[in-house]
Amino acid sequence: MHSQTQHFDQIIEHAASLRHWSQHYDKLTPSAFHGYLQDVQLQGVRLLRETMSSGVAQHTHTPARCINLLLPVNLPGPSDIAPNRSILADGLNFLPYDGDFFFIAPPDTDYIV
Repeated sequence: MHSQTQHFDQIIEHAASLRHWSQHYDKLTPSAFHGYLQDVQLQGVRLLRETMSSGVAQHTHTPARCINLLLPVNLPGPSDIAPNRSILADGLNFLPYDGDFFFIAPPDTDYIV
């Protein structure tokens, strides 16, 4: 088992911290960024919990040979901020298999992948 918890004040470092995930984040809100990332890896299963204080545009490519699911813990705000670029706030989201995706996360987002 591997477990790592990290805190970030720089959005670029936060986005680059996940191994096997190609990501680029753009901060959309003017306030200071504070991020938290917990990465737990068990035999064949990896759980990530990510929180971000700022609104963020996330450009991501999911890892190969993995099924990726996203479960929001806290996803405030209206879901129609960016039609077709939002995630379901009250349910399980299936992410693309080894593919690119882009979505807008509002401030104070908290989710598990």
